Amino acid sequence: MAKACHPDVTLIIMVIKFLQLTSIIRTKIGSLASSVGAVYLQESIDIDSEPMLIARRERALEENPDEDPDSRFPIIDNRNAAISQRTANANRNLLRLHLAVQSLWKTATNWEKEEGFKYYYVMFLRDDSLWLKEFDIRNLI
Repeated sequence: MAKACHPDVTLIIMVIKFLQLTSIIRTKIGSLASSVGAVYLQESIDIDSEPMLIARRERALEENPDEDPDSRFPIIDNRNAAISQRTANANRNLLRLHLAVQSLWKTATNWEKEEGFKYYYVMFLRDDSLWLKEFDIRNLI
């Protein structure tokens, strides 16, 4: 007897939300006489396979073998074990943020090369950005 194949409802909902959000972003930015080159929504950033971070962590473990290798870079606060653990978690989040911006920048510059143009402005927004009033890029330029 053949087993029934059912679509992944969660995945379908995520795709629909992505398309809706992408449409909202494009419409809002387009209304300001601008355009959106690409929209990337990423669940998380893999920092554990980053070569420079692997080397940094190895060095940290050699210098402080009893500590979390992320507890001293880029921020150091080792007043006690609980604070040290929170600092290590904060450091990992900072590294994810900066690696995400680096990845986005590489994507933008590669897109420029492939398409033969230059962006006038590039904005990287966090998902937790809070807009206190309507945004108008003309106020920045």
